[in-house]
Amino acid sequence: MAIREAFEDDRAVATSILRACGLSCLELLASRTTWWLWEDRRGAVGIVALEVGGQSALLRSAAVLPQARGEGIGAALVARAIAFARRSGVERIYLFSTGAGPYWTKLGFREVDVDEVARALPDAHQVRRYVDDGSIVREVAWVVSISEWPVSMPA
Repeated sequence: MAIREAFEDDRAVATSILRACGLSCLELLASRTTWWLWEDRRGAVGIVALEVGGQSALLRSAAVLPQARGEGIGAALVARAIAFARRSGVERIYLFSTGAGPYWTKLGFREVDVDEVARALPDAHQVRRYVDDGSIVREVAWVVSISEWPVSMPA
């Protein structure tokens, strides 16, 4: 098992994971965004991205292939992104998720108004797209404070 940073050469595998999980591939490997892949004997089965904007960051594209779910891969990828955010001086991490609220709550996130995300990260690629196309009103936003993140989570 290995978590490693993803690069341009990983675009096809990243796209494959996101599509298999029903997530958007827009802004894939966008500027100011760091991506990580989980690889094991099955190949790449998980992905997560973090776009840093000052003291806030947007967690994006957290996905694990269905056949690999329930193994702690998602939590490990999120922990890697949060460890990176902590080292980068980020204080809060936001994300959008309309269907996985219980999962994010289990990881310490709490629901917030989408306007809070738009104010905290107005230049984030996904935020700009959601604001521009009006879809932000249909989103559900979540936040965790870095200081509240469980230290015992794997990084």
